[in-house]
Amino acid sequence: MASRRLEDLCSPVMAKFLKLKKGASDRFGLDIIATSTLRLNIEQAALYAQGRETLEFVNYLRDIAELKPISEKRNKRTVTNTLWSFHLFGCAWDYCIIKGGRAIWNVKADVNDDDIPDYEQVCDLAEELGIETGRAYGDYVHCQFTGGLSLDELKAGKRPT
Repeated sequence: MASRRLEDLCSPVMAKFLKLKKGASDRFGLDIIATSTLRLNIEQAALYAQGRETLEFVNYLRDIAELKPISEKRNKRTVTNTLWSFHLFGCAWDYCIIKGGRAIWNVKADVNDDDIPDYEQVCDLAEELGIETGRAYGDYVHCQFTGGLSLDELKAGKRPT
């Protein structure tokens, strides 16, 4: 199962997450937590198969990856566009906003009552900190920091400094 441990991120990537977490709290009164950090190849393959393969095959991959099975309804939509996620290299995290101990997944939510969607605020702050977000393609909960390294460089073993 995908890690939620910050320690599984590359050190500079973990530092970026911690700056984002502190900034979100200080500037907007928002609490964020990492929900996915490092992923194994089989986990990424299972996520990539979702919405592209039969439910039986998707749940077979999910079982190998120690992920819970999904329903036919959930298998109607894709959840990732790549087999080569930056999560595989400890350079990405997914997060959610927490309020009252509960995860807020609605990207239009305004839990801090300032008339601005909270995920927009977190994405704005992340981008100020040099963190890439998934906002441009509707994945508001995804952030990554590669330190300018390409996917090929990460595959070759280089990591951000």
